[in-house]
Order: sequence, then structure tokens, then C-alpha cells
Amino acid sequence: MIAWALVLPLAAGATLLLLERFGLAIQRVASALACAAGLLLAVELLAQANTGEVQISLIGNWPSDVGIVLAMDRFSALLLVLTAILGVVASVYAARGADREAPHFHALLQFQLLGLNGAFLTGDLFNLFVWFEVLLIASYGLLLHGANKERLRAGLKYVVFNLLASALFLIGLGLLFGVAGSLNMADVAVKVAAMPPGQQALANAAALLLLIVFAIKAALLPLYFWLPGTYGAAPAAAAVLFAIMTKVGVYATVRVFTLVFPDTAWVWVLPLGLLTLLAAAIGALVAPTFARICAQWTIASAGTLLVGFALGTEAATAAAINYLVQSTLLGALLFLLVDAFRRAREGGDALAGGGAMAHARFVAPLAFIAMIAAAALPPSPGFLAKALLLGAAIDAPRTVIVWLVVLAAGFLMLLALAHAFSQLLWHRAEGNPRREFAPIDLAMPLVLVAAIAALAINADPLQRFAQSTAAQLHARDALINATRAAEVKPRPEIAP
Repeated sequence: MIAWALVLPLAAGATLLLLERFGLAIQRVASALACAAGLLLAVELLAQANTGEVQISLIGNWPSDVGIVLAMDRFSALLLVLTAILGVVASVYAARGADREAPHFHALLQFQLLGLNGAFLTGDLFNLFVWFEVLLIASYGLLLHGANKERLRAGLKYVVFNLLASALFLIGLGLLFGVAGSLNMADVAVKVAAMPPGQQALANAAALLLLIVFAIKAALLPLYFWLPGTYGAAPAAAAVLFAIMTKVGVYATVRVFTLVFPDTAWVWVLPLGLLTLLAAAIGALVAPTFARICAQWTIASAGTLLVGFALGTEAATAAAINYLVQSTLLGALLFLLVDAFRRAREGGDALAGGGAMAHARFVAPLAFIAMIAAAALPPSPGFLAKALLLGAAIDAPRTVIVWLVVLAAGFLMLLALAHAFSQLLWHRAEGNPRREFAPIDLAMPLVLVAAIAALAINADPLQRFAQSTAAQLHARDALINATRAAEVKPRPEIAP
């Protein structure tokens, strides 16, 4: 059943290309149905993963050390569900008009879902590279449709940075394959642990190259300068899925450096995560537009996650997983609100200058809730997640530094969001507001607000799931043993 998470978006994307000749209405219906089916499938896979069993699928019935392996545990299944939710939101919201600007929007959306699902399910480092390329190629098309000057400039930076990351990724994989003779994660984990010192040094060099690649994907300091312009310029329907793109870098870092290189990179990740968090908070404080604030908040959320994972305890990992869920949904909500301001407000999402705003009574409550959640104030789920993270940091070697940075960054982000709310919704000037916006455009933001509210109300089940997921991640032998125990099924004899 794991393979259906790849087959479904692949088949949907190919079908949508064929349906383009029949008009946009049928594409919208087909895309929404495919995304809804993907969500149902992801929920079923999460239910299966929640039993605690690591599921392995040997594609093509090849042995795990030479074939393509799909592996699913609680962590990967959780990210499948988050991806599917954002896929539904992006597909429905695009019907507002974004898909008119791009002839292949819905097909590209499905192919990006394919790349995301593949990255979360692969048990092989080379196929992790392949899925990265699939989702990146689709994201290039989603970013550049209806391109203006700002979007083209941001897209060029995005493409160049990711091409550089891809080149480094291949170099690191080549080096690792040279010393390990395999790129299956479970196989490499066993071989690296048994290597002599000379080969171990080469494997560590490959690991650091991979860390640089994942740092670019996760937008860690000093490799995050491509993100604010890119995410700020992206169309809202595309930015919804971009909200989980940095989480792919975080996921890859956690998966590879928990399973394959458990003692190599975490010493670097913690200070980089703290510096990223602080720099992003300062960036949000001086951002000229709400889109830039949201982009800086996305960077800060990635930094917070990596700080939690880098602390190395089950409690900190569970807090990070808890924060991962709400920050992904909240990131998508913030970018939808950016689009609401651009459509309804005379001055768009620019903080300076003010401007009249249409339907402010509809936008203001959602914006207030989103900003409270983004600032991690109670009763938002982010408040609990950060409180749990700070509690877990008490036993860490750098407790004082972690507390100071997390609290200082949170305070600066609160100031930035309060300033944005004041400028966008409090100080509204007289004039003629834009009328492109209608109250129906808030349907998807309302869905995301409801999901975030549900997380706040049902905090205990989420935290218990996060604790189980953290325990499974730290028991690295479970995935290794499941992969190595996966057996090729007997092939039927072919009659002469």
C-alpha cells in the first residue's frame, strides 16, 4: 500500500495533462478528487504506521541492497498526511484564479506531491536525490507561472541555489558509495559503523556534504538568503506547498543523521539552528512586507525544529515533532493571508503607507488568530510545543544559550507580527480598496484555522503520538532491522 502514495499523484498528474484539452473546470474537479483520495490514503497509512511497525516495500521485488526501497514509520507517515492536507488546500484555492495563469498548474501540483511523498518514503539516499529533483522541477513551474520581474528574479536565485545543492548532493553520494558500496540507508548505517578509521573519515566528509545540501533545503544560516524573496514572490496556491518544502530539508537531516551518521553532524546543527532562529527573527522585525515576515517566520520555524532535534533527547524530539505539525499548517495559512491582503488592500501587503481594505471584518479575525499562533502565544499549539522544547532543554549542555535564543527570537517575532497587524489592519487609510477579494476566498484559510484550533484543543493525543514517534526515531535499529529483514518474494516459474 505504501507505493500507492507515489502511484496516485503520478497517475493523477499524467491524467491531468491529458485533460487540459477539455477545459479548466474538469481539471479542477479531477485535481481536487485526486488530492482528496491522497489525503484518505495518507490517513490510512498513518493508522498503519501508528501500530509501531516499520513497513518496507521492495519495489520490483529486488533485494534491499540493490533495489529501490520504500520505508514508512510514524515520522514519514505523519509528513505524508501534512503534505496531503496542503495538497487539498492548494488545489481548491487555485480555483480562485491562480490556475488560469498556468496551463499546467494542476499537473505540476500532483508532480510536486509525488516528489514530496517520495522524499518522505524513500529508504535509499540516491532516490532521495531523485525525489528532491522531482519536487524541485515541479516547484520551478509553480513558482514561475504568471511570472513578473520580481518572480523571475526570485526564481533565478531559487534555481541556482538548488542546482548547486544538487551538484553537492551527487558528489557526496559518489564519495559515500565509493567507501560503502551501497546507498541504501540501512545498509550504509551498518557499514559506516564498522569502517576502519581511514574510510570513516571519507564517510564523514560525505556526511558533511550532505549536511550542506540539507541546510540549503531547510534554509539554515548562512544558506537561507534565497528563501525570503522566493517565498515572498510565489503565488499563494504554490506557497501553500512551499510551506512544507523547508520541512523536507529538516526531515532529510533528521532521517540521515539519526539513522546513518548518528554522531557526525548534530554538533553543527544545534548552533546553526540557534543562529538561524535569531537571524530570522531580526529579519522579520525589519521586513517591509507581510510576505517577507511570513518567509522569515518559515525560516525561524525550521531553525526551531532543528534545535529541538539536535538536542538529542526523546523529550526534545517529541516537542519538535509537535511543533512541526502546527508550524506546517500555520505556514500555509500565513501565505494565504498574504494573498488576501494583496487582493483586498489598496497597498497590498506592504507595511508602510497604509491603504483602504475591503472586507476587513472578515480578514482581521483570521489574521489575528494566525499572528497569535505564529508568535506562539497561549492558547495556540505552538506555545505548548515551545514550552515542551524549553523543558527538554533543561538537561542539555547549553541550556542557558538555548533558552536565551528561543525566548529572544520569540519576543522579536512577536514585535514583528504586532507591528504588521497594526499597519495592515489597525491603521487603515481612506481610499478605494481593491475588489479582487471576496469573503469566499477565506474558505481555505478557515479550514487551516480550524485544523490549528483542533490541535490546540486536542493537544494530548498529538503529544502522545509525538512521543511515540520520537521513541521510534531514537530506536534506529528498528528501521535498519526491518529493511535488512525484508525478503524478496519467490518468483513464479515460467512455463516453457
